[in-house]
Amino acid sequence: MNKPSDFSHNPKISLTIALLICATVLLQMGYNVLHQIKDVPFDSDITPLMMSTIRDALFNHEIFINAFIAYSLIILSYQTIKQIFLYRSWGKFVSSNELPELSIYYTEKNVDLNCKVKVVSDSRKIAVTSGLFKPYIVLSTGLINHFNDEKLNAIILHESFHCLRRHPLHNVMLCIGSKSLIYVPIVKELVQYYQIWMELNADRFAIAKMGSESPLGHVLLDLIKNQTVKTPGYGVHFSHTAINYRIQQLMDPERRLQVMVFRKKALYASLIVPVLMGIIIIMECI
Repeated sequence: MNKPSDFSHNPKISLTIALLICATVLLQMGYNVLHQIKDVPFDSDITPLMMSTIRDALFNHEIFINAFIAYSLIILSYQTIKQIFLYRSWGKFVSSNELPELSIYYTEKNVDLNCKVKVVSDSRKIAVTSGLFKPYIVLSTGLINHFNDEKLNAIILHESFHCLRRHPLHNVMLCIGSKSLIYVPIVKELVQYYQIWMELNADRFAIAKMGSESPLGHVLLDLIKNQTVKTPGYGVHFSHTAINYRIQQLMDPERRLQVMVFRKKALYASLIVPVLMGIIIIMECI
């Protein structure tokens, strides 16, 4: 049976645990690399130096750790390049389709939220928080024309929470980290837990500001019914994550949600690599 969450209302705990696990694995890898560098005899002749480095990396007992290091570096590089490409592509889309007058209108209308709003010309219902270092909200004309002012305000309040907490940057970093350390599955599950509470807390922020769950609930149900086309966007989408939990929260705000932190088998599987690395490092020191 899956263990329910003990960290409700505080997703930072799961984020901290994920970062600690990542740091432990990375420190073990870093120590192993430094140890191998010390084993390589430095010579003015580059050929013997390269041969010695290759031999030490491929044929010594550290080959197990080296394989994970190589895999992590490849995935890290690939994911970083991919995220940069997506970030730039989305930025170009927003720039080429932005309606400056509407952007100024909605930004000034919500000036107390301290978050810039950009409106783009698109028939799809798009609501997303973008921008890594200077977050902003993107709304489409399709979304604005579909909802009344009250429901649109609920969407903007929800997205402003992501904007103020810099969630787009968190998402990118966690996505790259979890995929680079895919052999530590608990990291991925802790990231998912963090993202669920990120959305739930954004909903709570909007509800508290509006004083009612009704506008947000109607918006969420409407977007779920009409989510037949994948909306574009690079960042934190309004209705892409934690749908079931969000509906439960809206239907019964007083109920304590039981959100799974991680599965036991994910924890056990995640211990294999750090433990084996630790054994190898200890053997090196003996």
